[in-house]
Amino acid sequence: MAHKLVSRASQLQHDFVSATDAFPAFVGGFGSGKTDAGLKRALRLKWAYPAQDVAYYLPTYDLVRMIGYPRFSSTLRAAGVKFTLNKAEHVITIAGKGQIIFRTLDNPERIVGYEVADSIVDELDTLKPADAAHAWNQIIARNRQKKPDGSLNTVGVATTPEGFRFVYERWEKDPTEGYRLIRAST
Repeated sequence: MAHKLVSRASQLQHDFVSATDAFPAFVGGFGSGKTDAGLKRALRLKWAYPAQDVAYYLPTYDLVRMIGYPRFSSTLRAAGVKFTLNKAEHVITIAGKGQIIFRTLDNPERIVGYEVADSIVDELDTLKPADAAHAWNQIIARNRQKKPDGSLNTVGVATTPEGFRFVYERWEKDPTEGYRLIRAST
């Protein structure tokens, strides 16, 4: 039974990591592999489009320092990939693959002044719905670097379901084209 749960979770993570939809969302409870899936999606996009940047958003800079930097650093080290981490600029530069830019959701007005091709938003639904909507609009406005093959710019969301909040409204209740919901259990 446990093997089936692990296989199912891994398949759902794979679906999110490889999704070509404009706005895939991986929604699951604690321990469902959301952050891992978001990290792998960011790295897949960096390898596919090394000349374009990827942004990775977390609710606060404390979480960037406690989750973002360590998880990306350990994954890249384990794979033998050379990189530099600039904590002052909140950027990881991967040798031959460009940058992953870290930003936060706590002050959406500061999500300005840069462009990326793709983004991953970790724990979007922990924000109040109006704040999440504001951050979402700011994030999608940053996704405008052109990809050499003409592929869509994407914004993937990996979040815990927080009731009937922003992610529910946008992906479940009233989805539009390009919005794909991938549900994982705890």
